[in-house]
Parts: sequence; structure tokens; C-alpha cells
Amino acid sequence: MKQAKEYQMSIRCYFPGIDNKTQHYQAMPLKDIAKWIEAYQFTHPNVESITVRVRCKETN
Repeated sequence: MKQAKEYQMSIRCYFPGIDNKTQHYQAMPLKDIAKWIEAYQFTHPNVESITVRVRCKETN
């Protein structure tokens, strides 16, 4: 079975308050983004929004 390609991601989660955010770095297949967000919302129910940045190219 072919394994899904993983992409490097930067995920920022915003919470209530001024400049209240966390930054996560994760490598995962694109199809797993929704699962990650659902799990994060379950463990952090007060998260207001989440942004995901996907690195398309590797940097040296």
C-alpha cells in the first residue's frame, strides 16, 4: 500500500485575549488536517480559530 506524502506544516491556534496564540510544527499528509483540527478542538475547547500553512517546497 502506498503511503501518503507528508508535508511540513505550521499550525497557529488562536485563543481569547490579546495576542494569545500557540504555534505548532507538524509533518503529516494533507488528508489528516481535519483530524488534527478536530482533536485539537476536543482537547482545547476554547480555541477560537486555527490557521494552517503548508510548505510546498523543502528549504535548505
